[in-house]
This record gives sequence, structure tokens and C-alpha cells, in this order.
Amino acid sequence: MAKFFRRFTKRALLIFNIVLIAVFLLACLTPYLNPSNWWFIGFLALAFPFLYLLVLIYFFLWLVLKPRFCWIPLLALILGYKNISSFLAVNWKFSFNVEKADHHLRLMTWNVGRFIPMSASTFQRSVDHNISEMVKEIHNYNPDVLCFQEFYSSALPGGGDNVKLFQQQLGYPYCIIARDNMAKQSFTGTAIFSRYPFIDTGRLKFPADLDTKRTESLLWADLVFNGSDTVRITTLHLQSFNFRYRDYKQLSLISKQEDSGFVASKSIMRKMKDAFSFRGQQADYVQDLIGNSPFPQVICGDFNDVPNSYTYFKMRGERRDAFLEKGIGLGKTYTSNYSGLLRLLPTLRIDYILTDRKFKVSQYKNNQKILSDHFAQVADLELPDK
Repeated sequence: MAKFFRRFTKRALLIFNIVLIAVFLLACLTPYLNPSNWWFIGFLALAFPFLYLLVLIYFFLWLVLKPRFCWIPLLALILGYKNISSFLAVNWKFSFNVEKADHHLRLMTWNVGRFIPMSASTFQRSVDHNISEMVKEIHNYNPDVLCFQEFYSSALPGGGDNVKLFQQQLGYPYCIIARDNMAKQSFTGTAIFSRYPFIDTGRLKFPADLDTKRTESLLWADLVFNGSDTVRITTLHLQSFNFRYRDYKQLSLISKQEDSGFVASKSIMRKMKDAFSFRGQQADYVQDLIGNSPFPQVICGDFNDVPNSYTYFKMRGERRDAFLEKGIGLGKTYTSNYSGLLRLLPTLRIDYILTDRKFKVSQYKNNQKILSDHFAQVADLELPDK
């Protein structure tokens, strides 16, 4: 009986291993399958780090139980190297010197969530619109260029003229702003602020989201620094899942395995499926623009997608990822402002700084102070002598 049980267990482990490998390898196809046509690939991209962990566990399990089966998960890990290396940064030196070296360009990108601060203890947005803590954090790093997503400003009395704040009080006189979503005398959109002069700027407006009717934009600015180096800074905010308070409550039901969680999951799945598809379209939409820059280029912003997604690989191309160059670990950049499954995921790196290979990434910082639902990303970039 014991012999039969051991044989059955090993056979079951082998069958499950083969199924796992098949799903893992399918997930490795994310760079090539646009979720506009293959919507399920978006969910596999989210699950990839967990699939990788299971395959790794199987490798060591076979090493102990049946060494001759080790080659199965090992071969899968080798085939999945491109995907594995995109989400896991391994660097032995990852300290950040706040004092910037000469001839380096310091860039900060941050989805500031309309400058509505969050509580670090409850993850809830505050009713207080005081942005002083965010401004203090920006001032601490003293970047040369600021790229914002969900930048908010208002010309109403007491509403917060943040354009004036950054231009006149904080010393960023050069800017380009996409006033994407207007409401009376207020707006929200993407923005680039700089201490270096612009010689040219541009905007590419994405089609409106079918669900919320909101629009987003890609902005670019050619600026001159160090007196003679011209670089192109590009920032964008891609389609989000558009989760609202009700959706986060539904995620809580799912995570608690309540009866109504099954009904809730259908609505969540639909929103995620639509967002995966829309982001794939957006990534294709911008390729001509970002691929034909006459100057060394930095692409940054909130992609709303993980490093194993079609969107990420399409946007990255052959560019350097500042986090992979100088970061460590998984580099989570998003924390949900409501309880639920999303806050539990350690793999949500959805904000990026991608550079032309002519740049050297000297430093990188994922600033994990909870001031918005996204963490600020900071990088020092250098253009080596030609």
C-alpha cells in the first residue's frame, strides 16, 4: 500500500509539473501576444512571478525526490529567462546618494493622484488637499526634470494653482501640460516640468476610455542640459483598470471568499480584460513616435502594467530599465488605497523609467513613502562622452 501511495504521489506530482510548465511557458509568450487579440495573456502576465516561484520549487523538489526529473523545470526556467530577468533586479550595490553628481540629469516620475495625500496606516485618501509633504519629498531629491501623471491644478480661489507653484515657487519654469480632464477651472493630466529649457515639445492624445470617457496623453519635450546635450523626455499614463471604491470592496469579498465574491469577480474580470486590451492598443499606437526620436530618449510614467506584460516589453524594446540597472528585488511601485487583493500583491511594479542605451543609469531610487497610491521613481542619468 505504501509503495502504491508513493508511486501515485510521484505520478501526480509529475503530471501537475507538466501542466505547470505548460502554463509557465505560455506566460513566457507575453512579449509576443497582444492582449487585444489574446486577452487571457494579461492575466498570465500578472501571475508570472507566482508561476516562476512554483517552477523553482519543483526544481528543488525533484532534486531531492527524483534528480533525473530536474531537467523539466530547469529547461522551463532557461526558456523563461527573458521574462524572469524583467521583473527581478539583482544588484549588490543599490544605495542612493541624494547629492547629485555634476553632469548628471536627475529625473523624477510620479503618479501623484491629483495631490490628494494618503494615510500610511489606513491607505485611505485624505480629505485634506495639502500637498506640502509631497512637495517636501520632491524638494529633498531636487530633480532637474519632473514628470507627473494625474497632475492636478485649479484656478479657482483656494483650489490650488499647482502650475504656478512648480513654475514660480519651486523653480521649474519650463513645462508642458496636458489638460486632459477639465472640470470648471480645474484639470487633471500628465505634465513635464524642467529646470532646463525646451527647444521643442509635443503631445499625442490617446482615444478616450470607453468606460469613463476620460482621456490620457503622451507628452514629450526636447531639452538641453550641460550646455550642449539635447535629450527627449517622454512621459505617459496608460489605461488603468478604473477600479472604483465599489470594485475595491468587491476585491475584499473575493479575498475573504464570501458568497457574493463570485458575482463580484465577473465585474472585476471584465474591467481587467478591457484594460489589458486597451493598453496593448496604446502601446502599439505610440511606437512610431517613441521609436523615431532624433535625440537620446527617456520614457517614463505610469504604464499600469507589470514587467511581464506585452505593454512593458513593447514600450521597453531595447531600452534600459532603470530599476533593473540599479534597483533590487521586485520594486513594487503601487499600493492600493483600499483593502483587498491588490494591496497584498508584492509584484505590482507598474511605474517605469526607460532610457535609450546611450544613457548610463548612475543611480535609481524607488521612494516607498506612502504619499500617493504610487511611489515616486528617481534616477540619475549620464550621457558618457561621445
